[in-house]
Amino acid sequence: MGLPIKYPEEMRIKIAKAVVEEGRTANQLSKEFPAPLYMIKRWAKLYRYKGADALRICRRTYSREFKLQVIKYMRENHLSIKEASARFGIPQHRALSLWIRQYEEDPQAFSLPKKTKGE
Repeated sequence: MGLPIKYPEEMRIKIAKAVVEEGRTANQLSKEFPAPLYMIKRWAKLYRYKGADALRICRRTYSREFKLQVIKYMRENHLSIKEASARFGIPQHRALSLWIRQYEEDPQAFSLPKKTKGE
């Protein structure tokens, strides 16, 4: 069993819609809902770029090709980690930070096949 969900999916979608479709401010909603301002802004960005599906709870895995595509796009377009995460529908921008760090340490790691157990 996973960790308990602090911010239910329905609440995240409702808040993001209020910002994007109704024009309410994140500040207003942070006073109305038990969610911090930075989370509300993140949810709104994700919703703006990828819709409600980006706010649905699921465990995502990303291919090395996708990770490399995101990093290259981010650098070519001078995007922040948070902006790139929202554009590509990556709910946790820390994941992108980790990919960048891994890429900077070993760019070839994104082009090598993963080792299987026993190798």
